[in-house]
Amino acid sequence: MSPLAITAAPATSPPRRLLIVGAAVLGPLMQEIDSLVVGVALPHMQATMSAAPDQITWVLTSFLIAIAIMSPAVGRASAIVGRKRLMLIAVAGFAFTSIFCGTSTTIDELVFFRFIQGISPPFSPLYSCQRYWMPSRARSTAWRSACGAWGSCWRLY
Repeated sequence: MSPLAITAAPATSPPRRLLIVGAAVLGPLMQEIDSLVVGVALPHMQATMSAAPDQITWVLTSFLIAIAIMSPAVGRASAIVGRKRLMLIAVAGFAFTSIFCGTSTTIDELVFFRFIQGISPPFSPLYSCQRYWMPSRARSTAWRSACGAWGSCWRLY
């Protein structure tokens, strides 16, 4: 059997589904909060590190480039390593590299560590694992709820 073969959704109890949804939402939420914080802190970082405007934009750009590079590989990596293990690796890698980003003293170090942070497996494609543990009717309800909540958050921002 191919490692990419789609299997039938196993029976999962509703409380367990909520935990899985919470875990799946944790990763993208961490990325969004990180991007928000970095975006707000860019002027302070620019002043602290004496960086030019074109240098400081690389703090965000390097992270996005790394995510774009790694996103296609996440599906295959989850088939090889397993979705749960890949999610744990991604969260641990993101947290570990965040420490290095916080302790960097030069703009070059920060750009490098932000790139490495983006290389830790991107979280968004992990939503695809929901087809394995959630029936289609519940999945559509969950997506409607998540999109509604997401839209409400952006209206508040």
